[in-house]
Amino acid sequence: MKQFHAFVAIVVLLLSSLLPAQFEGFTGVAPGSYTNFAGFTAPGGIGQFSRIGTGGLLLVDNGMILPPATGPNAMFGRGVDVQFRLTQPRKQFKAHFRSVPIIAVPPTTVQVRFYLTSLVWTPWFSVPINSLGYTPQSWDIGMMFGQGFWMVQMVGNGSLPGYVGMDNLSVL
Repeated sequence: MKQFHAFVAIVVLLLSSLLPAQFEGFTGVAPGSYTNFAGFTAPGGIGQFSRIGTGGLLLVDNGMILPPATGPNAMFGRGVDVQFRLTQPRKQFKAHFRSVPIIAVPPTTVQVRFYLTSLVWTPWFSVPINSLGYTPQSWDIGMMFGQGFWMVQMVGNGSLPGYVGMDNLSVL
């Protein structure tokens, strides 16, 4: 059985290496509040952003609250954390994160974890953030764990869930 799982992981990793890089700058999403929305939609659409929890909504903002890294929009969870589910496994993830300082204690870190193709979670990766600018971060999950991932979760450590701004995401 272990050999079968290893074989499946290798096949998924090889197939995911043939997929093109996808970019999400939230330019194709109208500013507003959402429970979920399609992500990485040009070209094709490869998954869905959704909230973790029910205490708020995902907010795509055009700079009124959260300045975008490159414009015109950026996104954060207002009272909820954020996850992205992929339709096909990928092996690399890049994002720009920052704090959204509109709550009493804004987050100073974002915790990021990945759901692997072997159906287990990676450990949490902690990324320091602040409200002064975006922090670029990237992970090569294929290299680190020898397999791709199906989902990524981004969780802030502020006084309320969410309030982690994000922009310029990409998966490969």
